[in-house]
Amino acid sequence: MEAFLTKYGSWFFITFMVLGVIPILQYDTILNEPFFFAFDYLTIPVLIVSYFLYFTTFPKYRKQAGDIKGCLWVFMLCCLFILMSQGYVMYVNATFGTQLDTKLEGKIVELDTYTSNKGGTSYYVYIDNTATGEILKLDVSKRHFDKLKVGNNYSEIWKTGSLDILYR
Repeated sequence: MEAFLTKYGSWFFITFMVLGVIPILQYDTILNEPFFFAFDYLTIPVLIVSYFLYFTTFPKYRKQAGDIKGCLWVFMLCCLFILMSQGYVMYVNATFGTQLDTKLEGKIVELDTYTSNKGGTSYYVYIDNTATGEILKLDVSKRHFDKLKVGNNYSEIWKTGSLDILYR
């Protein structure tokens, strides 16, 4: 297993990351909700499995890297894995289990865009949700963002997926 992962592990990880981005681009969500879910529920299991594999399955790498450097690499890879798994969380949320229609309504209090240094633009809509009384920050597509105006009432049907994450 160590030889296989040493040879093909980087390609597996890159493929995992690229495929994990697709659901993130496909669904509108409350900002970072899939990430928080992944962080809350996947951190401990991923760390346990990763360190178990490191200490039991990678004797050559462990001897070469040493325990401190090897443990830091495992931790860093786990963090990247959990960060990129939010796309898979969204896929599972939207594909499996019960999908409930949820009416999301409130007043639009702010429209915001964020342009990163890498050239991508994100579109955010802040809604004063009448049902919960909290302000929700929705991460939406440009097409949807262009139709909205501050002060208008927002009322749309979203879905609550099997992991209790709102999406559209």
